[in-house]
Amino acid sequence: AFGVWRDAGRLNAYRTYVAPRAGGGAAVVWASVAQGDLRGTGRTLAAAWENLKGAAAPIPVAPPAASLDEARRWFRAADSAIRAGDWAGFGRAFDALRHTLGADRESLPP
Repeated sequence: AFGVWRDAGRLNAYRTYVAPRAGGGAAVVWASVAQGDLRGTGRTLAAAWENLKGAAAPIPVAPPAASLDEARRWFRAADSAIRAGDWAGFGRAFDALRHTLGADRESLPP
């Protein structure tokens, strides 16, 4: 979502970034706000406003370590399979990687 408005002669704006949830639906994963010359970012709009005011620092978005480790393992398996010419093994590993990253076929654009 994106919005712009004027307040006390200042131009203000916000933008939120969303990502699909593994179980369906979507969630805000990052937000940016601007008020005049000030900027703020955070994992929620409230956190972005706190950052803009200098009250908090944004926490970077990162997948859970277990998911990242699993994704790396499936990537290595897919890479090994493709180097060996094992297309069926590559397909299985790539599908598992896609699932681990929450990017199942149904959630991808056509």
